[in-house]
Amino acid sequence: MGGRPEVVAVTQEANARSRRLPEARGTRQDDAFTESDAPQVMYALHRDADGQPGQVPRT
Repeated sequence: MGGRPEVVAVTQEANARSRRLPEARGTRQDDAFTESDAPQVMYALHRDADGQPGQVPRT
């Protein structure tokens, strides 16, 4: 596993409904940052060598 994620989603941290969608699709929170003065969260889906969803690698 490693490399770039296959799926990435970004939404505002305060938007609980928008955060549930990527979580329901199997992505995991990968990063958090501020954009346009609002906290954002980034979700990512990584796959292992067998094509199965894997954990987000931590650096």
